Formats: sequence, structure tokens, C-alpha cells
Amino acid sequence: MPMVKLLSIGQFARLAGLTPRMLRCYEQQGLLVPHRTDSGTGYRYYQPEQLSTAVYIRTLRRTDLGLKQIQRVLKAPMVHRLSLLQKHQANVEQKIMVLHQALEELRHLQGNNAELYPVTQATRPTHFSLSLQLEVTIDQVDAARVFALHQLQKHLQEQQLQAAGPPYAQYLLPSSPGLPPSFPQRWQTPVVYPMTFGVPVEQVVLDEPPLVFKQHPEVQVLSTLHFGGYEPIHLALQHIALQASQRDLQLTRHVREVYHLHALATHNSNAYQTELQVELPS
Repeated sequence: MPMVKLLSIGQFARLAGLTPRMLRCYEQQGLLVPHRTDSGTGYRYYQPEQLSTAVYIRTLRRTDLGLKQIQRVLKAPMVHRLSLLQKHQANVEQKIMVLHQALEELRHLQGNNAELYPVTQATRPTHFSLSLQLEVTIDQVDAARVFALHQLQKHLQEQQLQAAGPPYAQYLLPSSPGLPPSFPQRWQTPVVYPMTFGVPVEQVVLDEPPLVFKQHPEVQVLSTLHFGGYEPIHLALQHIALQASQRDLQLTRHVREVYHLHALATHNSNAYQTELQVELPS
């Protein structure tokens, strides 16, 4: 039988699209061991058949898979190998989502002269909505958001209704107009507060308790956009209060949180996008 010509590490590296340094690293990790190593010179030689393994490793590395994880993939049976790759794919997709969010936040900051909470005055037009009112304590707010949004979404689907905008929550601040920095502390846990959750709709719908159809008049608001989880959302409200003071504007206690991206759309709370609106006196 003809003898197969072995490839030097340099030849093998060029054919595989790698470098000799990478091949030595893969050898140390046990990923790709040379077919033969000369005991006198230390020269490494590879079989041509090993090229497919080298290219496979190179491909996995491009997907940001670590060397130890690649070792697990190479040693796993094909069925388990597919499972490992699917798990890594889910991790990559999560990273992409986080990076997209980071990119959007950077664009947002640069578009607003690096200001974290740029405040704008706008008109919220007359609109109709399907709404649900809940009585919650401060420690129940996060759970109430998810529950209410799910109920509204479920009803829209069951009634084949089309949302005319993002869902929202509306409530009254317990403090006086002006939103002092201490207002979150005034929401004492045992006290129950009403929160109205809603979703804009274009057509008239019948009330179906506990859901209620409402009409909202046109109103002027100061608004800003908050990225991420809800814990520091009061900082956005404080910034609106500061801007109102600087512009010599009065604020009401009426606040609306508009959920442009929320828990039903993503599992990553850092990706949430919430617009805070505080109404001005009519």
C-alpha cells in the first residue's frame, strides 16, 4: 500500500487556515494531536485526514466557543454534539441581543449629547384603550406588570383585536407635584395603590370585566426613555421633575409607563425599554 505523505506543521497550518502557534495550543489542550512528533527534532507531522478536524475547530472558535467546550463537542457522540451546539447557539443569540441593546443605548446617548435621560415635551393624543385596574403594594408592582400585560395580550388574541400602540401602566404618585427625590420611599409596602394597565386599541370594544374600554383625552406630557430593569426607574422620574423645574413647568401626579419592550417580549430585563410620561396640567 502506498504510504500517505505527512504534512509538516507549517504546511498543515496553511491548508487549515490556522497558524503553527494555534496548532501547538490545540495540541496542549488535547484537541488536535499531531500524527507523529520527531523525538530528535521535535518537528510535528499531521495526516491530511486531520484537516477536517482542524477546520471544524477553527469554525467553532469563530462562534466564540471556548477550547474546553470544543473538547466536549469533539468527544461527544453526534446526538449529544448537536445538543451542545444548540445550547451554544442559544448563548450566542443572548449575547447578540445584549450587544444590540448596548448599541441602541450608545446611539441613544450620542443622539442626545450623552445625556442619560433627555426630556421632551409632547402631546399624547386622544385615544381609546382596553384597561385593567389592579390594587398592588410596592413589592407587588413587578409581578403586577407581568400579570396585567399577559392578561391584556391574551384578551387581544382571543377577541382578535389589534393593538394601536404599546401597552402601558398609569398611576398617581403619592407625593405632591414636583416629584421630590424622596418619593419612592413614600410608597410604603403595606399601603395598597391602584395601577391601571392598558393597551391602545383602534376600534370600540365592549367591556368584559375586569377589562374596561376607556377614552383618554389629549394631554401634554414631559417624557423620557428608560433602558433596563424597573428598579432605578424613579431616576427617570426625578430627571423629569428637575427639567420641569428648570423650564418653570408644573407637573401633575399622573404618570404613565409605556412599555416599548417588556417582559413578554424578552427574558433579558436589561433590554427593557420604558417611556416615562408625566402629565402637565390641562
